[in-house]
Formats: sequence, structure tokens, C-alpha cells
Amino acid sequence: ASGNMLKGKGTEDTARRYTNCKLLFLDIANIHAMRDSVDRLRSVCEHPSHLSWLSQLESTQWLGHCSSVLRGAASIARHVDERGVMALIHCSDGWDRTSQLSALSQLLLDPYYRTFDGFKTLVEKEWLHFGHKFHDRLGDIQKAQERS
Repeated sequence: ASGNMLKGKGTEDTARRYTNCKLLFLDIANIHAMRDSVDRLRSVCEHPSHLSWLSQLESTQWLGHCSSVLRGAASIARHVDERGVMALIHCSDGWDRTSQLSALSQLLLDPYYRTFDGFKTLVEKEWLHFGHKFHDRLGDIQKAQERS
């Protein structure tokens, strides 16, 4: 959010347009930081050094990124379950964090999505129908140079 504001972009106008709404920033890293982190994780796993493996793992920051996404999903689930509010999940690009947070919070809230059929439905509705860029995000070797 801060980066968007520096670029002259704004955020949702909760004061005038969305009264009765609370705007929460979850401080989850963007796709570029996540990709850098998972690339470093892959390198650590492909070339492990037994003496310093845990410190190398920590240096990738991957576990911290996973933790921030899980904390965000848990916060959404708490707001929906305990406070009975609706949640609008909107991240700056809309491709990654939006689907991650929406799907994970639904996994926490509804046991149906923890079944095989439920999980399949969740992937279809929150990822496939939403148009997630799986092909780009999964590190296709042929497209490695084109990744956004």
C-alpha cells in the first residue's frame, strides 16, 4: 500500500465511499519478494550444507512469508466467524495474495473445503475461474526469462 501511494496510486476510500468498512493492511510481501525468496529456498534445498542448513533456510525468509499469509487468512477468518462481518479481499495486483487469502480463510472457516471435493471446488472458484496465472507462477523453465 505504501509503495502504491508513492507511485501516486491510492487505496480504497473507506471514509467516503465505503462507510462501515474497516481497511486492513496485512503487510504481505509482493510477488517479486516471494519469487526471490522461493528461488533462494530452492537453491538451499538443491545444495544443502548440513552444517548451516537451518540458518540458510532462515535467510530465504520463506517461512516468514508463509507465516504472514497464514496470519492474514486467520485474521480474515476471525473477523468473519467471531464478528460476523463480511470480508472483501483485494490486493494490489489481484492475482496472488487475493486468491491465497481467500482460499486459506475459507479452508479455516468451512470444513467442506477440507474434503477432496471441497478442495477441488475451492481451487476452481478461487484460482481457476479467477484466472490465476499458474503457468507463469510455477516457474516454467521455458518462460523463466519472461516471469513477471
